[in-house]
Amino acid sequence: MSDTYKGESLQKKAARFETHRANQEWLDRHYPDCFDRGLHVFLASREGGDIGVLKQLGAPLRNLVGIDRDLDAIKACAAKWCRGDGSEEPELVHAEDAGNQLAWIRNCLEKAKGLPAPNDCGDAECWIERWGRESGYPYITSVFWDFCAHLDKSTIDMFTDTWRRLSYGSVLSVAVLKGREKQQSTHRALQAPLANRKRRRSWRSIHPPSYSVMAEMMSGAREWDVSGVLEMIEQETGDINRTGARWLLMQQALWLVDDKSEPAPILVLEYQSSTTTSHGVPMLICSFAKTRLSLGRRPAPPPKIVRLNNGDALAWRNQVLQNVDVDAAADLLNVPRLTAVAWKAHATRGTYARTG
Repeated sequence: MSDTYKGESLQKKAARFETHRANQEWLDRHYPDCFDRGLHVFLASREGGDIGVLKQLGAPLRNLVGIDRDLDAIKACAAKWCRGDGSEEPELVHAEDAGNQLAWIRNCLEKAKGLPAPNDCGDAECWIERWGRESGYPYITSVFWDFCAHLDKSTIDMFTDTWRRLSYGSVLSVAVLKGREKQQSTHRALQAPLANRKRRRSWRSIHPPSYSVMAEMMSGAREWDVSGVLEMIEQETGDINRTGARWLLMQQALWLVDDKSEPAPILVLEYQSSTTTSHGVPMLICSFAKTRLSLGRRPAPPPKIVRLNNGDALAWRNQVLQNVDVDAAADLLNVPRLTAVAWKAHATRGTYARTG
């Protein structure tokens, strides 16, 4: 059975579901009712697969915001999810810079809560201000940046800038390509706030050398060399692999940009985004919850580790087809309803019983 959308392999679909479900489970434990009341922001893409998953997990469509720099991708996503008949639908935004768009959304929500925003989002009432007042919960609950890029300066700048704009209790998920981290120039390096520089000096005696190197890279005092930092983390921990070093590096970067928050790891997921026409590339998804910095810095529980292979993805697909109705299966698997009908007919008759 081939994939209907060229941009999405079955493993990608399963990884997306696992990411949002893990985030929902964490939020339900710590902030009940937050998941289905707050705003969920993600990269839209042509397929808009996050919309179907979030919808089936209980998030209202009006609480979903998809952002993409590709106008054709926004149009394709809108054609799939926006009927234009006045019914509830997600908000799809064409923006060259998703980070700037997120900043605008955050400012509008602060204004809707009656709080002073860092930058005015305009005098005219906008859709996000109306949503903030009507929802009764004007907060960003989750952000999922599904980058098709390596873990480098640009992706680190992007997700750390996002982290600063999130409230306590929000969840940030980041997907990157595994491998090929390389040394980069200091051109336009992110400047860390003064408070963070003071914090780094005070913590120098208790943090490993990789933390100090990461701080210098982010402040512009050292050339970017992500691969070098990953090697340092591997040496410091002794028994950790490169994947573990990557999520620890992400956690370090989040620590450095917000000295009052604790990036609690929720999920570390690996998968191979292969299709019938391509072997794909190895991918890594890391999710962190933004919590208040605890006194004494008690270590956060380790994240859930998931390694998806094709057999796991096939088993997940069969489970979806057998346990939910056609409309829900179409949303979760991100396929047309007629495709879900055909797949479900085969699955319930045992055609896809074998997953190996």
